[in-house]
Amino acid sequence: MGGTVAGLVVIALVAGATALRTRKRIARLEALIRKGREIALGGMKFEPVDARWQPFLDGLDVPAGMQALGDFVEVPEGREPSGALRGFASPDGTTYGWLARVGPTKATVTVLVSATETEVYLTRHTPAAGGMLAAPPWAHRVAVPYSRTIAGAVGDHRERVASAQGLVTVKTLEDLQAELARVRGMTIAWRQAQPPAALLDADLRSMLGRHYDTLGARLAKRLAVEMPQARVVS
Repeated sequence: MGGTVAGLVVIALVAGATALRTRKRIARLEALIRKGREIALGGMKFEPVDARWQPFLDGLDVPAGMQALGDFVEVPEGREPSGALRGFASPDGTTYGWLARVGPTKATVTVLVSATETEVYLTRHTPAAGGMLAAPPWAHRVAVPYSRTIAGAVGDHRERVASAQGLVTVKTLEDLQAELARVRGMTIAWRQAQPPAALLDADLRSMLGRHYDTLGARLAKRLAVEMPQARVVS
């Protein structure tokens, strides 16, 4: 599952597929995917929202029926802050998530999550599909388009997890951040265990979506993983 805001930054470029045929756009997309893959293997800190980030959250309302938990900024290890998020949870704590403004258009993305100790169910209310790294087999992701209301997305999510047993409960901002860190750790371990070339292909298929057939091979060459060379031992 990777990061939060950091994992969504390619959506605007992927959605504008007709413009991606220029070298400049391809190079930009390559840089964003490379950055996302690097961030996905590192730690993430959470910091309070300051004056720089507050405008990104002004006017954002948590989904109806959810309780606001607080705001925070995510800071990938060794990098600049990547975005500000507003956390929330259902009254029983079994559905939680965040919303943020992302990309050049500052479109609002809302993410709903329910999880057990071994499975994660994620629903993303987004203006465009794609833009996410490959998901582990235990991460069950659904993208809900803007054409469906956020209330509809919440209803769909709750229906998906209605029969799940042992759901983790999130009641505070600290609970939310701890859960994000736990799932991130699981994701990093999964990514590290995958064959590099296979993981790159899976990432490109997930991030590019329907544009994989036209852009996948070109980007794969630019992002090719250097495989270790066999050495002759004398």
